Amino acid sequence: SCTFLSGHLAEGDVETSRHFDWAALARPNQTRVFYMGVAHIGAIARMLMAHGLHPETPAAVVQDGTRATQQVWAMDLSSLVEHAPAYGPRPG
Repeated sequence: SCTFLSGHLAEGDVETSRHFDWAALARPNQTRVFYMGVAHIGAIARMLMAHGLHPETPAAVVQDGTRATQQVWAMDLSSLVEHAPAYGPRPG
């Protein structure tokens, strides 16, 4: 399965949001796509791992997707939190 979710919540903190069923999102054998999630990548990763997703799960950030300036950071989930691009004006 594949689930698309906004990583940008108007009401604030991802970790306290009731919009996400973290236990369901942490189940194996699915793809989770958080768009506009660079600002909250740490919180998103922490919540997924806290609900059972293995820290070595493959993960990626794609910035400026489909553009000549596209950049991709692909690594395990726990490493991606450390190496992801800083939040800024470019989408990720």
